[in-house]
Amino acid sequence: MNFRSPFFLILFISGVIIICIGLILKKWPPKTPNWAYGYRSKSAIKSQERWDFAQLYASKKLTSTGIITVCLAFTDLLFEISETGGLFLSLGYLFVIFFVIYFKTEAAIKNRFPPNY
Repeated sequence: MNFRSPFFLILFISGVIIICIGLILKKWPPKTPNWAYGYRSKSAIKSQERWDFAQLYASKKLTSTGIITVCLAFTDLLFEISETGGLFLSLGYLFVIFFVIYFKTEAAIKNRFPPNY
């Protein structure tokens, strides 16, 4: 068990941060569309209703993804992953999950609201 491996540290710390961001976004969502805080995209800022939906949906996705990320960090304690491999795997995973969260949130906005809404 190596709690100092890059794979464990990167995923564990990132997972905790992602969970915190999701919980903050859920507890204190931004009230109006802005470019400073919250889930921000062109489709999310088109109306207040879209904005509110995007904040709630993204907060749920961030929280669940953060929990999965923390759990995934503990797989390093079960398997021997090299430092270099762990570094690339963890950073690659983080890169992918942020794209997944973005595309899932955009798809949810598109499904919830008609194109000309």
